[in-house]
Amino acid sequence: PGGHPTGHVHDKPSGMTWPPQPPGLTDVRDQSDFSGQSRRRLARDARFANLERQFASHESLKSLSGRRMTRLSIEEIPEKSPSAQVERRYHFFDRQLNSTVTVLEKRDGRFERRTVPASQYQPEITDEEGDEAIALAKAHFARRGMARAQALQGYAIQAYPADRPGFFDGRVLYVSLHVDADSPPEYVAWVDLTRQSIMAARRETQR
Repeated sequence: PGGHPTGHVHDKPSGMTWPPQPPGLTDVRDQSDFSGQSRRRLARDARFANLERQFASHESLKSLSGRRMTRLSIEEIPEKSPSAQVERRYHFFDRQLNSTVTVLEKRDGRFERRTVPASQYQPEITDEEGDEAIALAKAHFARRGMARAQALQGYAIQAYPADRPGFFDGRVLYVSLHVDADSPPEYVAWVDLTRQSIMAARRETQR
């Protein structure tokens, strides 16, 4: 049939978003809306900060106080009744104990905590973790006299062990440095954010 292939987006039901989003998804990133990104990050950080202030006053959370916790994401759990208070799951990575920590804020104000070893489960990396890993990788190459690495664009993804299924025991990212997104990598590194160290790194052979 004729017409633009995305023409149906104009007929979406009232009140719905495009593209569709799973229920409860809160940490949505619109890469074209920089002011929106900033507002959402500030709102997210304010919620994390409010929770962290309560660590010392709740028995189930006291052991988290003062720990090196990386803020990852917040997940809202919707209730069928619009007037009901929303439950939230706060996801952290604990760099001291190498574990994924989830704090559930219940509708009645109580908290529940779940801790899973990093080797069993880790959420996706955040933009902030990617930036941190890229900076560590570039510093590593700079110390070895590879000045060109500083001028390249860095990209980071979550890394997985090559010799077994599952996750690393720590928070490990794979970093690659390119001229641009369409160019092959010139340098690559496996960066352990927990230990603030480089597990492996190399300069790629250009063909």
